[in-house]
Amino acid sequence: MALTCLPQRVSQCLRVLGPCFRHRHHLVFNWLLVLHLLYGDRANLQALARHGPQHLAYQHYRRLLCAAYWCTKTLLWGFADQALQAFPPPEDGILYRVGDSTLKGKRGPKHPVAQKTRLSQHHPYVFGFRVVLLMAQWDTYRIPVDFALLRRTADPAYQPENALFRHMLQAFRRPAWCQELIVTADAAYAS
Repeated sequence: MALTCLPQRVSQCLRVLGPCFRHRHHLVFNWLLVLHLLYGDRANLQALARHGPQHLAYQHYRRLLCAAYWCTKTLLWGFADQALQAFPPPEDGILYRVGDSTLKGKRGPKHPVAQKTRLSQHHPYVFGFRVVLLMAQWDTYRIPVDFALLRRTADPAYQPENALFRHMLQAFRRPAWCQELIVTADAAYAS
């Protein structure tokens, strides 16, 4: 069953993001978000596009995701700020900032930032992207608030993992309800 009308509440809530997009990408983003929420078990973009309106094809969603003009971090920061304000604060006022790294495997060997790497000496080598994540956590909530791409060591823009993590910690703005911050991460981040 294909959807034909965007829910009014969704368009009202996401209206503030209009200036972040060009052309019809704001509308396409709204539809992509709704389709992902309703049919999230279908992780394939083509499968999601089949459930949306007919005037938006797979190519529209693909163009949105490949657009170079919008900043992913700005959108993440905006969503994280809204989530930190919307969810109920903890009773003790303690917010945990959790740092972790992850690996996203890729199949194409020609991507400029993909690298052959492994998470530790006991893990096998994998070709993909290494990402450093910063998350805010309290009670049962765990919200990603920042991320950084770990580049190859030969890249001129290379920074070590712990330097990226420290930069993300300094850039994080704590919510007004937060009385105390506790940082948890791998032992290597402390160096």
